[in-house]
Amino acid sequence: AGGSPGSPGLNLLLRRDGRTVSLGSKTSVPVQPGDVFRLRTPGGGGFGEPGTAEAPEDGEEPPAPRSFAERGSLFDYRQAQEAV
Repeated sequence: AGGSPGSPGLNLLLRRDGRTVSLGSKTSVPVQPGDVFRLRTPGGGGFGEPGTAEAPEDGEEPPAPRSFAERGSLFDYRQAQEAV
């Protein structure tokens, strides 16, 4: 499937007096009553040229999901929690 580039996330502080402050990814700032925090989440892009995805034929089955072996520290942690 084709697509356009993704977009980055953005953290904004909209001050009560009308100013907009870009906060970056990690920060700590004092806020006042009436200030608003706006979180714009990143948008995903696509692979390939836009508009190159082939439309599925009527009645065509979607591709089967790929299987994978779960592993790693999160898997180990979940296994330990479910064993209790």
